[in-house]
Amino acid sequence: MGVPDGPQSGRGGRSRGGVIVQEVSGFLARIVLLFTVIGATGLLVGAMFLPAAMATDDLLTTVR
Repeated sequence: MGVPDGPQSGRGGRSRGGVIVQEVSGFLARIVLLFTVIGATGLLVGAMFLPAAMATDDLLTTVR
């Protein structure tokens, strides 16, 4: 049952600093991916609402 912490276990092992660097880089990659998804969603929503906003603006200027 007692399996020692080896390099293949992911935690512990010989290179502790390497594991920390991997965790930090994975965290940064997750943040970048999150912001990319948010930006792409914002662009899509903006592109969908732009014609509606322009049509509303045209209607308002026509009414005035």
